[in-house]
Amino acid sequence: MTDTQRIEVWFEKLPDVWQPRAQRVRELLLEAAPAMEEKWMFKSAPFYLHCGWMCYLGFSTDKKKYGPEGQLILGFCAGVHMDDPEGLFAATEHTLIQHYLVPLPQQRMNEPALRRLLEEAVRVNELIAEERRQKKRTRKVWVPPGGPPRGPGVPAAPVGPGGAGSGPRPPPERGPEARPPGGPPPPPAPGAPPPAPPRRPGGGPPRCAPRGAGARPPPRAGSRGPGGSPELRPAAYNDRFFLKNAFIRSAHSASSMPPVTCVLGCSSVLPMRR
Repeated sequence: MTDTQRIEVWFEKLPDVWQPRAQRVRELLLEAAPAMEEKWMFKSAPFYLHCGWMCYLGFSTDKKKYGPEGQLILGFCAGVHMDDPEGLFAATEHTLIQHYLVPLPQQRMNEPALRRLLEEAVRVNELIAEERRQKKRTRKVWVPPGGPPRGPGVPAAPVGPGGAGSGPRPPPERGPEARPPGGPPPPPAPGAPPPAPPRRPGGGPPRCAPRGAGARPPPRAGSRGPGGSPELRPAAYNDRFFLKNAFIRSAHSASSMPPVTCVLGCSSVLPMRR
């Protein structure tokens, strides 16, 4: 079933006394703007779109509020932004939507006032759509300090102290040993000694020092630390499987040092035998 067929079924299900008045309101809505669209939305009611949602029709069967005949309601989606000099809007609990209660079939409907209200709704929707387009045009786009990226063969825009387009920027000064960020280091001069490995802040041996240059060799199997305690190693040194087994072995061993619980996110230390 198409949207037009669903809308026709909705109008046919209205009470007989409301059908002529509802069809007249529908004609006024479609005449309000040449590009007005009628769509079936939310599986409940017909909507009328012009530069977005503008109006919708609904029917209430609340007998305590509107009586036994019910009430045909014309809702304006952006009614809070509309001018209503003739006071056609009814009180509602919505913050954005405003309601126009269509008069009962036996009452006279002020069609000229309703036409002016629909024209105001069209004007407000067009203004809102234009404001959205302006925001998209003026949306800030980040530009790198050296100007927008350019393809091969396109000259760079002159950039000066005042920003892009204010004048040429002098090239940065580079020394004989300067290199681009992330590039390989310059080759050593002929006859120069190899660079010394980096040293620790505390003055100890370098982290990657070769064997025999002061580096501590790895502990052998069965070695013990000061006082005869098992060798201590950080938890990050072992994988999860080895760490679990080491924890179980240390818990059942005769070591005087109790096992330390491993907490995720912390660099804990476990006693283990090598």
